[in-house]
Formats: sequence, structure tokens, C-alpha cells
Amino acid sequence: MTKKRTGSSASLKMLLAIPLAVALIFMFSCKDRGQAAREATPAVKAAPSGAEAEASDEVFKLVDQMPVFRNDTTYKELTQWLGKNVKYPAEAVSREIQGRVFVQFIVDEQGNVKDPKVIMGVDPLLDQAALEVVSGMPPWSPGIKGGKPVKVYMKVPISFVLK
Repeated sequence: MTKKRTGSSASLKMLLAIPLAVALIFMFSCKDRGQAAREATPAVKAAPSGAEAEASDEVFKLVDQMPVFRNDTTYKELTQWLGKNVKYPAEAVSREIQGRVFVQFIVDEQGNVKDPKVIMGVDPLLDQAALEVVSGMPPWSPGIKGGKPVKVYMKVPISFVLK
């Protein structure tokens, strides 16, 4: 009789907290397994042809030494280069389109940027501007695996922000 009853809002909060806790436990338990599997397997294998038969056509996601832009492992040089060279489309400015475009590309054995593609875009105008700037990048230092230069996938976020 002297026991205080719990209100309906407290019961509702508990009902919402339980599924949230289960979802978080599930997400964090699955995260590490998927990442390890992605890093352990090469991304692409293509059939070698002609003179390329001697060189491996494998494209890796993770190697012993990742490609580096202008010998800067902090990628500060890359950020500065992108900031100077990205061209914000005039139509996107007038329509006030902003966002971050993620571009994936391959750094080949010679350090050249190949096959850029938008993996997460904002708008076709910004996506195209991001592809153009990545296509015009100077050579990188290639990725190294087992002491040899190899092809490596890289991803770069390019932010378009109006001031």
C-alpha cells in the first residue's frame, strides 16, 4: 500500500530502451567480423591479357604500405590540393547545393589515379565536379605489398560547403 507506482512514461521508456540495447549489441558484435573479412580478401580479380599477363591485375583494399599523396602520410597535402583544385559548379552555388561526395579510385603500380567513381553522391553537379578533380590528381606513391608495388583502392571524401 505504501509502494509508489511507476508511471506509464517510465514503462514506455523501458519498452523503447530494450530494443535499442539489443540493436546496439547486434551492430557492435557484427562490425569487427565484416571488417576483417573485407580486409583479408582482394577486391577485384580480372583476367590478364597480353603484356599485362606478367603483372597482377588484383586490386587490394589493404596492403603493407598504403599509397601516399606527395609523401605526406597525414593526407594534409591531399586536403590542401583538393581545396585548391576543386571547382564548385556555378549552378550548384545558385541552387545552394552542399554536401560531401565520396569518390573511390585505384592507385596503380606507377602511382597513377585510375577509374574514379562516385560511391556516395549528393547531386549530379557535385558528383561530376568531384570526379573531375580526382581525375586530375598528380601521381601518388604506389601501395606496396610483399615488397612490390600493387594496385590499391582508395576513397576520398570531397566536401562542398557554401560560406
